[in-house]
Order: sequence, then structure tokens, then C-alpha cells
Amino acid sequence: MNPHIAHLTRHDVRRLTRLIDNMAPGSRDTEHLDRLIDKLQAGEELQPAEVPRDLVTMHSVALLFDMDSNRRMECTLVLPGDADASAGCISVLAPLGTALFGARVGDLLEVELPSGMRHWRVESLLYQPEAAGVIEL
Repeated sequence: MNPHIAHLTRHDVRRLTRLIDNMAPGSRDTEHLDRLIDKLQAGEELQPAEVPRDLVTMHSVALLFDMDSNRRMECTLVLPGDADASAGCISVLAPLGTALFGARVGDLLEVELPSGMRHWRVESLLYQPEAAGVIEL
């Protein structure tokens, strides 16, 4: 595996490509969505058995350290219809979700939010579907 390109599950790539293709053109937030599209196009697709246990995939639960507030945050990476920030469910189409998708434990995430630039570190994965043997969600 090349450490300099995103590693993504084949299932996640197909599911997210369909999601993006079905979005109305006017509903696209271009800058971070372009980053997600770039990740999907340039990433290396992995079979479930090949997925490293420290890779953030869809429906993974990650513990993030907010380097700006010195707080920890548990979040689940979800599809837009399941997003609920108050419950820690972050959409893959949100700026933080896009940055988190395909990240690895130890990675630093720099995310431009409406309130300004924020910085997180992926501290650990509390749950990853592939590691738990759950392939279809």
C-alpha cells in the first residue's frame, strides 16, 4: 500500500460516487466536495479483508482530539441523511467528514469551517465496520 494516497473501501467508493452523481448540481458545496471527489478518484480501493484497522471508513466511530480547544470528540462518519451533529454523527459531505474519510489514526486534519480553520488529530478508532466483519451498512 502506498502511504501517500488515500486508501478506501471499494464499497465506500461506489456508494459515495453514486451519492455525488445523484446530487442536484446547485446543492453542491464545491470546495470540500471537490476534495472528496479527488479522494474517490485518486484513492486506492481495498477489499474488506485488506482494510487497515486504523483507517476511517464510512460508519467508523473515531475519537478526535481538537487541537484548538484541547478537547476530545467522539464522532461517527455517516451519509448525509444520518447526520446529527448533536449526536456526533458527521456527514461525509461536511468539511470535517470529508477530511476524516480515508484518514488514519495519528493523522492531523486541517479543516476550513465557516468559523475559521480548525485542527484535529485522529486519536483512535473505537469502531470500524470492516474490522467488526460488517461489510454492508
